[in-house]
Amino acid sequence: MINKKLMSTNFLYDHAVLTVEQMYKVDTGCIERGIQERHLMKEAGTAVAKIAINKWPKAQFSVLCGTGNNGGDGFVAASYLKSIGADVEVFLLDRTNNLKTAANREASEWSKLSGSSTRKLSDIPKNHKLDNKIALKNFRENK
Repeated sequence: MINKKLMSTNFLYDHAVLTVEQMYKVDTGCIERGIQERHLMKEAGTAVAKIAINKWPKAQFSVLCGTGNNGGDGFVAASYLKSIGADVEVFLLDRTNNLKTAANREASEWSKLSGSSTRKLSDIPKNHKLDNKIALKNFRENK
């Protein structure tokens, strides 16, 4: 059973983030103990969305999603924000055919909920507050 206090927005916001290696071990341990990957993705994406909407209740959200499980978390976050009436757009940092299974499933859920598909990072308008050249450069450096 997941500890509700650990998953609360305030607890997550106020505490340190794990390293990539530590988070991988946590995810692997949870899955080995029978917690489904989809449940972990839903919890993570929803937690991020709750933090975002609590901090910026009237914002327009642009969610950048990669092709792995973190991208899946992003699609979940976008879906949650959209479901509560937030203004949300999703940009994919790679081709949709490169989405891993879990991320692809959440991208499909996003498309159904939003009525639109994801957009490519290159589709970000020039006047958008997000600088797509910086985002793309950072993505390529960390790939």
